[in-house]
Amino acid sequence: MRQVLLSLTLLLLPMFMMIQGCHAHSHGHDHDHDHDHDHGHEHHHHDEDKDMKKGILLAAFGSSYPQAQPALDNIEKMTKEAFPEVPVRWAYTSRMVRHSLAKKDKHFDSPAMALARMEDEGFTHVAVMSLHTIGGVEFHELRSVVGAFQDMQSNLKQVSLSSPLLGSPDVMERVRDSMLDNLPADRKADEAVIWVGHGSYHPSNAFYQALAYKLQRKDENVFMATLGCLGGSPSFEDVKEEVKAKGIDKAYLVPFMSVVGAHTIRDVAGKDNSGHDHSHDHGHEHNHDHEHNHSHDHGHDHDHDHHHGDPWKQRLQDAGIETEVVLKGTGEYDDFVNIWLDQLKKAVEQLH
Repeated sequence: MRQVLLSLTLLLLPMFMMIQGCHAHSHGHDHDHDHDHDHGHEHHHHDEDKDMKKGILLAAFGSSYPQAQPALDNIEKMTKEAFPEVPVRWAYTSRMVRHSLAKKDKHFDSPAMALARMEDEGFTHVAVMSLHTIGGVEFHELRSVVGAFQDMQSNLKQVSLSSPLLGSPDVMERVRDSMLDNLPADRKADEAVIWVGHGSYHPSNAFYQALAYKLQRKDENVFMATLGCLGGSPSFEDVKEEVKAKGIDKAYLVPFMSVVGAHTIRDVAGKDNSGHDHSHDHGHEHNHDHEHNHSHDHGHDHDHDHHHGDPWKQRLQDAGIETEVVLKGTGEYDDFVNIWLDQLKKAVEQLH
């Protein structure tokens, strides 16, 4: 493993230097080709097939919040059901989340370490499942890791990468329909539902804007808003004003992030990690034991603090709108996980 990691470090160093230098320039990648990492390995001889050992690596930002676990458990369960013969491993992309969990004696590998470890276990072909919502900066960092392993001469002959949830315009309507099919059960037609996304300065933030439009075409009281902490839109203020203008007196806030983590708990619901309500503490519940990671995850409710002002729930209530927060990540809904799994199936099919 040491030799693999040394080679990987040499390969990744210029890539990550480039990524860091390009953060302010939005990367400009076409997300329709996110999982094409075959690089000429299509021509394996039939006698090599018997020696093939396939594996799946689930790559998430990670979270130290216990409220995130149901989504992660559901994703793993459904992945194992879809691929009963293929071993499944986990990797967390956030260094700060891994560090926080390690202090609790819970240890998770980075994607690079997980792939190196899988090679040591004898895996020859691995499909990496991206659990991102959009193809933002963090997804591209993961793609760089996958590309480095694919280009490296090692016993890990082929590594493929699945697209994020909103990996292409083709799945947009399916995602929208999943959102509309999973609205809160008690919600009435004249009540608002606001799906809360992370937001990004990356061009793929446009998927949120397109989704907002498509939702409104089907149900004018269902909205898409982003936290706006990284310049994303539609903004909360715009949606709040639209809800007020319609005279709506009740709204549901629903996370459009894979797991329930810091953003949903603190920034949306106004609670702390124990579930205690701080919605009247004016946004100053800065628990310094939480991660303050700024690696620009786009689609995970992760554990860094972008808290600006009062929680969304309180701000809506201050505007006279009764508000309920649904503490459920998209990874807890089978409809969304099935979309991720269909992306994964394409990546697995590339392994041969």
